[in-house]
Amino acid sequence: VAAVLSTHPQVRELAILVYEPAAERRQLAAYVVPVPDASVNAAELPDALRRYARETLPDYMMPAAFVILDTLPLTPNGKVDRKALPAPYQVNDERADAIALPQSPTEETLITIWRQTLGIEQIGIHDNFFEIGGDSILSIQVISRANQAGLQISPRDLFQSPTIAELATVVRTAKPIDAEQGQVTGIAPLTPIQRWFFEREFAQPNHWNQSVLMEIATPLEREHLATTAIRLIEHHDALRARFLHIEQGWRIQYIAADTTQLLDWIDMSQTEDVAAAIEAVANTIQASLNLFDGPLIRFVYFDLGPQRTHRLLIAAHHLVIDGVSWRILFDDLQSLYQQIAQGAEIQLPPKTTSFKRWAERLADYAQTAAGELDYWREAAAARSTRLPRDMVAGQNTVAAGRSVVVSLSEEETERLLRELPRRCNAEINEILLAALALALSRWTGGRTHLIELEGHGREPIFDDIDISRTVGWFTSAYPLALTLPPDRNPVGALRTVKERLRAVPQHGIGYGVLRYLSGAALQNTQPVEVGFNYLGQLDRGFDEATTTTFQPADESGGELVDPQNERDYLLEINGVVMNGILSLDWSYSSNLHRRETIVRVAEGFIAALRELLADEVRAEGSAYTPSDFKLANLDQRKLDKVLSRVGKNKKERSTR
Repeated sequence: VAAVLSTHPQVRELAILVYEPAAERRQLAAYVVPVPDASVNAAELPDALRRYARETLPDYMMPAAFVILDTLPLTPNGKVDRKALPAPYQVNDERADAIALPQSPTEETLITIWRQTLGIEQIGIHDNFFEIGGDSILSIQVISRANQAGLQISPRDLFQSPTIAELATVVRTAKPIDAEQGQVTGIAPLTPIQRWFFEREFAQPNHWNQSVLMEIATPLEREHLATTAIRLIEHHDALRARFLHIEQGWRIQYIAADTTQLLDWIDMSQTEDVAAAIEAVANTIQASLNLFDGPLIRFVYFDLGPQRTHRLLIAAHHLVIDGVSWRILFDDLQSLYQQIAQGAEIQLPPKTTSFKRWAERLADYAQTAAGELDYWREAAAARSTRLPRDMVAGQNTVAAGRSVVVSLSEEETERLLRELPRRCNAEINEILLAALALALSRWTGGRTHLIELEGHGREPIFDDIDISRTVGWFTSAYPLALTLPPDRNPVGALRTVKERLRAVPQHGIGYGVLRYLSGAALQNTQPVEVGFNYLGQLDRGFDEATTTTFQPADESGGELVDPQNERDYLLEINGVVMNGILSLDWSYSSNLHRRETIVRVAEGFIAALRELLADEVRAEGSAYTPSDFKLANLDQRKLDKVLSRVGKNKKERSTR
C-alpha cells in the first residue's frame, strides 16, 4: 500500500499504520506529508489519493483514513515514530468509510439523492456508487436529480468519481448544458435503434409498444389528468413524433402538440368482470397507435367506482420511449398533476438536450467510432453454439410467444446488489451475464454463446450533451460472444465475462452507429438467437409520493405487440428488480421449444446465480481480474499469484 501511494506526485513522505477502531478488527491509516507546493490543497488530497489508489489496490487494501501532516514524527535514530502519530478518526461501523459524514452542503445534497435513488439509509461519502447497488440506469436518475438540485454533473463525472467525496469536487466546475426549452419541431434523422426497427419490416409496425397499467390509490380528477397529459407531450418532444418515409428513407417529424385522442375516460363502476373489461379496452388502445398520423401515446383512465381503486393505462409506441424514459415520465406526471390540482404555477425541471439534437449528433459520432471498426467486425464474425430446438419447423411469431419467470429471494437479491459487487469488484450486469453463460453452456454443451446485449444507450460521448431528462428510445444493442474457460466454474465464468464486457468500447453504442449511420458492413455471420436486457431496479428512483399514488396493477394492460409480428430472438431474457426481488422473464416460442425445456434452463440460471453468491466466489479477491488493476499491467496468472500472497499474509496476521 505504501509503495503505491508513495508514487503519487503530491506525496513527499508517507507512513502506513495498522490500528484497531473496534475489537477484533484492524484498519489501515495513511499518514501523508504533501510536497511543499502551494498548489496542493490538503483538504482535497485524501480524495485524490483514494482515486489514485483505487486504480491498483482492491477495496480491502484501501486505507480507511488519510491523515495529512506537516511532518512525520521521528525517533532519535531517524525512523518514523509510530507511537507519536495522531489517532485517525474513530470508526464504529463494519466498513470504515461507510460512516464518513458529509463535510459540505454539496455532499449533504448528494447523500440525500443517493439515499432516495438507492433506497439505502446508511451511506458514507467514500462509498462507491456502483458497489452499493448502483448501476448505469440508476446513475441517470442521480444525475437528473442532482441537476435539478443545482448540482451540474455529467454521466462521465459519476463514472470517473463514483464516491460522494470525489463527486463533490467536480460539481463546482461543471458547466450547465444549453438545451432548447420550447417545443422542438422539424424533421430529424433516425437513431440506430430506430433504423433497426424499420429494417425488420414488421407485419404490423404500428403495434409495437411499451405500456404500464397502474393502480391508483386516490382517484384522479378528469380535467386535471387531461391537462397533465397535454403538458407532458408539450414538454417531451419525442411524444409528439411522427414518422415519414421519403425518397432518402425514414425520418422523424416533430410536430406541435396535438391534444386529440390523448385521454380516454372509461366508466366501469357497474362492471363486474373488471379484469376482462380492462384487457379488452387496453387491446383496442394498444392497436390504435399510428406511426404516420399519430398519436404515439395514449392515456386511459378506468373509473371503477367509489368502492374500488381506479386504474391508469399509458400506452406508447416503443419508437418514442424506453425504460429510462418511463421513470422520467412518471416523475413529471406526479409533479404536474399535483401542481394542477393545487392550482399552483405549472413548472417542470428544465429540459435537457432534445432527442432530435441527439440523433443529429450521433451522425457526427460515426467519425469518432471509426476506430472501433475492427473490434466490431470481429464481434460480428463470432461463431457460437446454436441453441437446441425441440421443434424445428415452427414459426417464431409473437402469437406463439410464451414466458417463464424465475426469481431470487429478497435476501439473495440484497446480497446480489450490495455485497457481491463490492467483494468481486463486479457490476450487476457482469454477474447476471456470467450466470447466463453458465446456464447456456449446461444446456447446449458448448462454451461460446453469442448474445445480443441491450444497454440504455445514454452514453456520455459528448461533453455538450445532457440527456438525463430526455424522453425517447435511446437503447443500444450489440453482439457479445461469451466464452467460458475450460473448467466452466463460477469464478472463472465471472472473470471471463468481466474482461469481455469491459473490453466493449463505450458500452456498445458504436456498433449501431457504425452499422446504421456509417454504412459499415457489420452484419452478424450467424443469427443472434439470445437477447438479454437488465432493466435495473424499477422500484428505485421514484419519490415516496409517486410510489404511494401509483402501484403496478394486477390486470393485463393488453397486447404490446401485434401477434403477427416476428419475435426478435429464439430466447429473450429480461431482468428487473421490483419490490426488492430480482425476477427474470424468459420469453420463447411454443412453436420451437417446450415449456419444460425453458423452465430447466431458467432454473439453471438461478442455480448459477446462487453459485456465484456462494462463499468461495464471494471471498475477497477470488474474482478479481486485470481490469480491476489497470495500472498494474498484470495478466490473470500474475494477478492470481499476487492475490494469493496477499491472502496468505492476511491469514497469517489473523491467526497471530
